[in-house]
Amino acid sequence: MKKFYLFVVAIVASVIVAGCSLVTESDENSSEKITTEEHKQEVKQEESIQEESEEPNLKSYQVDKSEYTSLEMFVKDISKNWADDSEYRSYQDDSTAEFTLANSVLHYVNYFEKEIEEVNMTEEFNEWQQIAYEMVQSSGTQEEEFERLSKEFEEKMNEINSKF
Repeated sequence: MKKFYLFVVAIVASVIVAGCSLVTESDENSSEKITTEEHKQEVKQEESIQEESEEPNLKSYQVDKSEYTSLEMFVKDISKNWADDSEYRSYQDDSTAEFTLANSVLHYVNYFEKEIEEVNMTEEFNEWQQIAYEMVQSSGTQEEEFERLSKEFEEKMNEINSKF
């Protein structure tokens, strides 16, 4: 979230600087300069619209080709790799492993959408995907939040895994 905010601030700053010399055409033969104040108001309006629509589009996270042959295989593999003593974790620190697994869930839930519907677990997987999204967003910037979300992620994973 902080990265996104910094990105928006950088864009706004560059637009304000560039806006000082902007000219718009009011008709074919004449033009009027946009004042800096008018431009600032437009930018503020755009920012408030973006803030209002901060609901993430989780459907945009996709996988083109899966290494898993089934939803169950995917869930079991994530659970196996999440375990504290897993070989997967032995190659990296815990936060990196958890980030990578959360990122996988974020993307693969959409890939297995039809199978998820067939087993009537859409709500559970949507919740798991939302937690995964929040983990990915908080990684590297909000350590306490990431840890809290990791616990939620594990609880939801265990709940889903128990149904297979």
